Amino acid sequence: MNNNSEFKPNDDEKRLALDHVLYEIEMFTALPIESASKLISNAIIESYLVHARVLCDFFQNSNRIKDDILCSDYGFTASTLTIPEDIETRFDKCLAHLTYSRLKYKGDTKTWIYAKFRPHINERIKTFLLHLLNKKKDWLNEKVIIKCEYILKNI
Repeated sequence: MNNNSEFKPNDDEKRLALDHVLYEIEMFTALPIESASKLISNAIIESYLVHARVLCDFFQNSNRIKDDILCSDYGFTASTLTIPEDIETRFDKCLAHLTYSRLKYKGDTKTWIYAKFRPHINERIKTFLLHLLNKKKDWLNEKVIIKCEYILKNI
C-alpha cells in the first residue's frame, strides 16, 4: 500500500478495493429491513445504516481523508445525494452517537429508510455499476463483472 502523506491509490489497489466497494453495495441492496424479532430487526437496521453511511461517503466525498476509497478512483464523479437533511441529521444523531436528539425521532424506522433514503442511494448504485461495466469493463475481472450484473439485476 502507498505510504505517501497524500495517498493516491495505484491501479492494483483500486482493483483490490473494488471488492470492498461491492461488498458495501451488496449489503446495502440485499439486507432485509425486518425480522419477526424486534431485537434482530433493530440489529439488521443498524447494520444496513452503517453500510448506507459508508456508501454516502463513497459517493459524495471528492476529497480523500487519509486512505478513503472514493468513487472518483473509478472515474465516477462524486456528487451530493438528494437525501433530505433530516436523514443526514438522523444518521449523525441516532446511529453512532447517544444523544438527546434521538427523542424527537418517532415512528417506524423502516418507513423513512424505504421512502426517503433507499431510492436515492439505489439510483446512484445503479449508475455507478453501469459506469463500471460500460467504461471500465476491460479493467474488471470476470468475478467482479458477474457480481455487478447480479446486483443490478436484484436491485
